[in-house]
Amino acid sequence: MIRLLTAAALCALAAPAFAQGPLPLSKILTTVEAGGTRIVVSADRERRGGWEVVSCPVGSRLCREDHIDPVSGAVLKSELEGVGSLPDIGAKPASAVASQIEAMAIGAITEIEFDDRVWEAKVRDGRRRAEFRLHPMTGAVTRCKGSLCPR
Repeated sequence: MIRLLTAAALCALAAPAFAQGPLPLSKILTTVEAGGTRIVVSADRERRGGWEVVSCPVGSRLCREDHIDPVSGAVLKSELEGVGSLPDIGAKPASAVASQIEAMAIGAITEIEFDDRVWEAKVRDGRRRAEFRLHPMTGAVTRCKGSLCPR
């Protein structure tokens, strides 16, 4: 009887490890940024739930697109990718922008992209959406469109 209870207790403690959900996007991007050696230009949620993340070595436009598993954070496939523009030196990294949006707790991020010299992010919660434009240096929200926008 004691062995049965001990085994049940161990299974109950181990269960959360097996029921692990997707990693926060900010954590995945922090790993891709590799301690400041790479600059993330965009991250898009794939239909199957994974992430397509485009990143470049600092000071280079020789970029790659990584297909990343959302639970483990492992790179499943990688290919070369060209980009139009990179964030300026001193701009907030994509991981910090993702973390800032995650802290709002309004929904799941579906896309982050550096475009037209600003960070753009899309968030979704069911049918409700928000599209953010954020200042590249400060991360301040300069525009938000959609029903999920904070008031």
